[in-house]
Amino acid sequence: MVRPAVYTLPLFLPQYHWLVLAAVIFAFAEVLMHVVIFNIGLRSWYNPGLVSALFGLMPISIWYLLCTLPTAQFNWRDLLLAVLWIAFNYWMAFKSPMCKALTAKTDYRLSKREVMKAHVYMERTHSDTTALQNFGSEE
Repeated sequence: MVRPAVYTLPLFLPQYHWLVLAAVIFAFAEVLMHVVIFNIGLRSWYNPGLVSALFGLMPISIWYLLCTLPTAQFNWRDLLLAVLWIAFNYWMAFKSPMCKALTAKTDYRLSKREVMKAHVYMERTHSDTTALQNFGSEE
């Protein structure tokens, strides 16, 4: 939910420099997540998004910054608005009342049988498979 808002909106509104800067900052944060944080959590060097983060987002963001920083296109207000935009999107996706209302719906809960399908993949990544016992309804 965060990615489409942060990455797509600057395509349609490039005149707002803070939106573009937010996409670049978020791209660096995503590289950090895929290269460091997910690898520690999964205990594996591969995770979904790693290749696109390293070979797509990172080079494009670096090239963009190398082209725009010398032109003094950004100011401190752009940086502040960019960080606030990322924080707002994070809040909307994970902490907002709308998110809480949608995640509370029981119509879309997975059954124990469906959740246990992940057991094989969790064993491959050396994850704690006992955590699966807490998810899913008894259906």
